[in-house]
Amino acid sequence: MSYDDEALGDIERSLSYLINQSPVEVYAIALDLLRDPRKPLPREIANGMERIARIAGRNSLRDPPLGVWTTGMHIKQDDYIRFTDYHLWCRIRLAQFLATADLIKKTGDEWIWYNTRCGVCPLTPTSIVVPTAALGAGKRPATWWVTYWEKVVALVGECPSEDPFTDGHIWDSTLRGLAKECPTCHETAAKEFPHFKDKLVNMITDIIDGVRMPFDDLPDLSKG
Repeated sequence: MSYDDEALGDIERSLSYLINQSPVEVYAIALDLLRDPRKPLPREIANGMERIARIAGRNSLRDPPLGVWTTGMHIKQDDYIRFTDYHLWCRIRLAQFLATADLIKKTGDEWIWYNTRCGVCPLTPTSIVVPTAALGAGKRPATWWVTYWEKVVALVGECPSEDPFTDGHIWDSTLRGLAKECPTCHETAAKEFPHFKDKLVNMITDIIDGVRMPFDDLPDLSKG
């Protein structure tokens, strides 16, 4: 028994349309089609479904994985476990980077939030989330930066993606508070942060892309 190619094309287009707003559902449907041994997909359609599953799986990192499966959605237990493991490993890899010396080594410690000499901003000698031991001699993070970093790292722990950094809400709030407390650091931080963010987001993307997708080791059931 096989699917009608025209119907499959319609399904593929529909999934592509929904891939950003409902990534978990799209992932489950695409994987179900890829994994059904009774109805092997034509090679071209299978390639399209795998592409959709990869994008949807990646996009799903923006939301916590547990409890998001729609009632009645077809997904096997082992596939669900692989999916939640994928989220877990992305969180682990990012945590290993964001709260360890690797962060400082790869993004540098010359930013104003590590080097303020304004005499106004309080400093934080040690922090659980900011790897202060990796900073150069005499450098300590400003407390406002530690507060910002704690917030975004907590969000990454829930949804391991670039979103906490590309979404400017937390940073804009930090800057507004800083403008009132220390206009000098505010001006410099506003100029430096976009460069820091671009560098950081590229590294986060590379880390996540290095985590294997849940279905990478599954057998190829397509035909043709």
